[in-house]
Amino acid sequence: MFKYFISTLHYIAAALLCSFAAFLIISAVKGNRIFLVQTGSMSPTIPPGSVIYVVPTEFERLSENDIITFSTGNSTVTHRIVSIDENNRSLVTKGDGNNLIDANHVPYDKVIGKVMFSNKYLGRIGLYQIRYLLLILAGIIVMKESLRRISSADDT
Repeated sequence: MFKYFISTLHYIAAALLCSFAAFLIISAVKGNRIFLVQTGSMSPTIPPGSVIYVVPTEFERLSENDIITFSTGNSTVTHRIVSIDENNRSLVTKGDGNNLIDANHVPYDKVIGKVMFSNKYLGRIGLYQIRYLLLILAGIIVMKESLRRISSADDT
């Protein structure tokens, strides 16, 4: 009974691992990106340390109040759209935690995408730590399966 329980847990862990890996691969192929928010400019909506999932979005599909991620030289910023300049294809943005709108309009070609969801708890683990955790989990599953096969080969 205990072996069945452990075996079932391994299959569930393997399925979750494969699903998450497939999600990351499909997301990367589609151009979707994951970021770790480092400042409080979007607090309390997106606090520092949150993980955000960003999807490329056509200019025509952006609207006021959408939260977008864009590049500004050497940095990446996530702010809310306050207004849209259709003629110049640019956006006026503001961080929820800021008092003033951003000084410069954001040209559409600098927009990385629209924030589809954020998670403040996942960010506490840390994006890079998750990758290592997944690798360790995969290694444990492979090791356990190898030991099981060796053990069953010894029994015959």
